[in-house]
Amino acid sequence: NTELDNVDAYFTGIGKPIPTHLGCPFNSSNDLVRTVAGVRRTTIRSSASNLPIHKNINLLLIPTLGNDLRNRYQLDTLLETIKSLKHPKYGPGIYIFYGHKVITGTAEDDPGTLAMTTGAFDELIAALTAMGCQFKTISELYTFLIT
Repeated sequence: NTELDNVDAYFTGIGKPIPTHLGCPFNSSNDLVRTVAGVRRTTIRSSASNLPIHKNINLLLIPTLGNDLRNRYQLDTLLETIKSLKHPKYGPGIYIFYGHKVITGTAEDDPGTLAMTTGAFDELIAALTAMGCQFKTISELYTFLIT
């Protein structure tokens, strides 16, 4: 609760609304976290990656796919994974991507993790658009799923 109190105070202190989403790093979304945060947040993102979701999403344990797209191999692997996991009845499913930043230049310009180059990001969006994918924020996904 203390961490959520601090986050809420920070956002209200800068004139922003209290967040409705919580992103948990490194699969730290255990039962206690989901119980406590689930009262104060509508969605909780885990770092688990058992994707895609075709039916019945648990909004307090949303699995995600981290995107560290710094080279051709990583981008091609991600796109092939998405294509290969298309469900015959339910279609391509829901994939939730997360990353820490989009960088300009090349991967060598920024040795951090969970980043993608602007070129890889543009190519990913173009490829997913060509596959007929829709793009939503977590808030938009929540609204989409409950209506």
